[in-house]
Amino acid sequence: MTEVRRAFGIELAEHRHQGAEKLASALRTRGLTNPDQKLDFINGDITDASLWGDATVVFMLCTCFPDAVVAKVVDAVAARGNGIRLISGSFSVAAVPGLHLEQTIALPTTFSNGEPFYVYRAG
Repeated sequence: MTEVRRAFGIELAEHRHQGAEKLASALRTRGLTNPDQKLDFINGDITDASLWGDATVVFMLCTCFPDAVVAKVVDAVAARGNGIRLISGSFSVAAVPGLHLEQTIALPTTFSNGEPFYVYRAG
């Protein structure tokens, strides 16, 4: 298992971004976060790969994402290579050279008892 040093979320909607910031602040206040691990939230567009360019894992719960958004992120991950992983929730992504499906797992979500998640590796 890879230890997480930094995690961040990218949210397009301002109200969801603010909700995430409030939750993270409450967790920190209660001492429920690890000070050695950095957690940030960005109010932005996930298709802007410069926002996550140093990521080792990109997670998208893309249940409601337009196809063009998913395709742009998938292409950027595949272009990065270097073993970066993409986890796509709800839907598998279109076949792209350089991106290989490693596994499919079903996990409970707020809207499903067994939502499929697809784990890909670039490179």
